[in-house]
Amino acid sequence: MSFYFERLALDAKSVRSYDDNGNLHVKTSPLTRVQVAPYRGNEIPDWQRLRLDPQKIYRGYRSAEELSKPETIDSVNGIPIQLNHHPDYPDDPAKDTRIGSTGTDARWDEPYLYNSLHFQDKKAIDRINDGSMRELSLAYRYDPDFTPGTTPDGEAYDFVMRNISANHVALVEEGRAGREVLVLDHSLNLGDNDMENEKKPLLKDEDPKIEASEVAAAKQIKDGAQKIIDLHT
Repeated sequence: MSFYFERLALDAKSVRSYDDNGNLHVKTSPLTRVQVAPYRGNEIPDWQRLRLDPQKIYRGYRSAEELSKPETIDSVNGIPIQLNHHPDYPDDPAKDTRIGSTGTDARWDEPYLYNSLHFQDKKAIDRINDGSMRELSLAYRYDPDFTPGTTPDGEAYDFVMRNISANHVALVEEGRAGREVLVLDHSLNLGDNDMENEKKPLLKDEDPKIEASEVAAAKQIKDGAQKIIDLHT
C-alpha cells in the first residue's frame, strides 16, 4: 500500500490549551489544502502500471471537489498522529511512534480541510513548543486520474488526486507546502483579516530551505493573499 505525504505547517507560537494531565489540544488546524504540487513519477501510486517516467516531474491537483467529499472529510476523523511518518493500522499499529490523534470534528472550509488535534506525548509537545518540529504532514491514499487540465485560477496540472482517504497525520520538521497553512488560534477569535495578517509575516520570512523545495502556487485567499512559488525538485 502506498501513501502520499502532504506536509503543512504547525505554528509553534500559537496559543493552545492544555488539560490537567498536560496534554496539548489544538481547537482547529488545517490538515491539507487545495493545491497543484510537483511529484516525481515514482512518488505516484501505480506509476509502473501507468508507465510513468520515474524521474519526470508531474503536477498533481488536489481539488476542492475531491477534498470536500464527505468520505474524504470523514477519513481524517480519529486518525493517529505520528512522530514522522509511520503507517498505522489496527492490525499493525505503530504504537511506539504514536503521539496523539485527530478529533472527530473534521470540516471543509475552502481551500482547507480542518480538524482538531490532540497530543499526548510530552517529548512531542516540547518539540512543538521549541519550534524544532512544527509542521504537519497528512498521509493518505488516492487514485491518480491522468486527465490533464487547468485549475479555476489557470494553473496547469497533469493529473487529479481522486478518492483521497487518510491514514495518519505526522509531526515533521519541515514540509513540502511550507508555512502557508497554520494551526489556528481559536482562543484569539481571529477574524478573516486578522488571520491573513497572521499569515503574511510567516510567508515573508519563509525558510529558504523549504522554499527551495516548492513549485506549487498557493490558492489566492481573498484580497490580501499572495502566491507562494514552490521550487521543489
